[in-house]
Amino acid sequence: MPGDILNRVILVASVDGRLLLITLGALAVMFAMGGNIAGALVCVLAAGTGAMELHGASLLGGGDSRGIGWLVRAQLLLMALILFFTGWQLTHYDPAFYAAHSDEMFERLPGWYKKMLDNNGMTRADLPMLLKAGYMMFFTTVGCLTIAYQGLLALYYHRRRIPIEIALGEAEDAEEHAE
Repeated sequence: MPGDILNRVILVASVDGRLLLITLGALAVMFAMGGNIAGALVCVLAAGTGAMELHGASLLGGGDSRGIGWLVRAQLLLMALILFFTGWQLTHYDPAFYAAHSDEMFERLPGWYKKMLDNNGMTRADLPMLLKAGYMMFFTTVGCLTIAYQGLLALYYHRRRIPIEIALGEAEDAEEHAE
């Protein structure tokens, strides 16, 4: 059973680490191409947590239980980075930018969306308010989902420390802790 737990943790960490590296690396490039250096930097740092997770999985695969610490720290660091970024976005909303571009954005809206606005008594002038509401809801949701996902994944890894140490034969007193 501890061997199965070890293999499952290595698989989860390997998949999650690769997904982080690929998706956040791609986002970093897109942010950089769009001129958003802060977003690109946060994505590069967050992609680094994927590398940390892969390193932890590699350590576990090589029989070193210190890998579990790398997995937990990667999740906590990723959570901190994303919460910092979402907090920054929520406190640095630029209404002037959206007001200046609202006409252009309105023209790009699909017809069904314009009709929905019209049916609700809204006009082009209401678009900046709607954009702000959507912006705030998006970054609040990202922050909440991050707390849930990264927090639970860190807890998942942490709670498997003793079975992993047993599987690796490194915990002389791990069975005593489990009782």
